[in-house]
Amino acid sequence: MTSRLPAKARTIPAEPDQYGLGRNLTATILRLSRHAGALCFLSAVVFIAMTALEFFYFRQLSGGLPSLDMRILGFTPDEGMAWLTALGRRGGEIILVWHYLTFDLLFPALLSVTLVSLILATGRRLKAFRVLPAQLQSIFALV
Repeated sequence: MTSRLPAKARTIPAEPDQYGLGRNLTATILRLSRHAGALCFLSAVVFIAMTALEFFYFRQLSGGLPSLDMRILGFTPDEGMAWLTALGRRGGEIILVWHYLTFDLLFPALLSVTLVSLILATGRRLKAFRVLPAQLQSIFALV
């Protein structure tokens, strides 16, 4: 009579790769140079969307007042309160969600990744950069 259970072979746990995470991160960073064009395009689209929302939607919500980000010389506390009052409750919620929570978090991160990819793409054209080890290339791009 044979058993239907699979063979009970002794298993040997795999040894953890000491540098696995670092190598994967380096490889991921170095792959960004392949997507430099797409990242530039996406950054431009997000910037245009932010600017269009500012001029065509957010100004209407505040009765024509420019937002606080668009004031080159800064603003006084009274001007800030006047802008917030002009927005009203609904306008303040829209500005908070779309502008401050979405675009102000998304765009800097996207722009940073885009700049890293451009540094890598440009660096790969330089002989001195190409001969550096992969870890150093990724560190130079990040710093």
